[in-house]
Amino acid sequence: MSSHLQVLVEGEYFNRPVGQRVSQTNGMTIETRDGRYSNDFGNYALGLRYSRKSGKTGFYFQPSVGFALNREAPGFFGPSNPPQASLMRTSLSGRLELGVRRDIGKNYLIFGVRHHQGFQELDGRREVFSAQDLTVDFQSSASYSAVFLGFGIPTRWFAK
Repeated sequence: MSSHLQVLVEGEYFNRPVGQRVSQTNGMTIETRDGRYSNDFGNYALGLRYSRKSGKTGFYFQPSVGFALNREAPGFFGPSNPPQASLMRTSLSGRLELGVRRDIGKNYLIFGVRHHQGFQELDGRREVFSAQDLTVDFQSSASYSAVFLGFGIPTRWFAK
């Protein structure tokens, strides 16, 4: 769009460990987030990147909007007999990113912080396995905050 403003399209995949609650017969509850169970998400966004550069180093600010996808595999919560169809759920989302960019030849490295906020419940399922005194709790809007390091390949041919 200009030397300081670019349109961007992003896609990411991540695996999130899911917490569990174990309720014991004596009334004691233990909560863990050890990753015994996990859930996979895809996040897709369209945004604008505002950047300022001085020499080979610069900073950028990047707001974007998009959606998260979550696919629950058939039979995740038990046997799939009869066979079950996969469930696909979506959540609208927004994110803000702030970072530093350093040119390396024709490519670049970026280091930054990101907050991704889901606006709808993506996977609000809670399953109780009474025989094992176990509760698996999937409740998320795919929101997270992160520090990251990335490698960029410029797309100068779009400017022509």
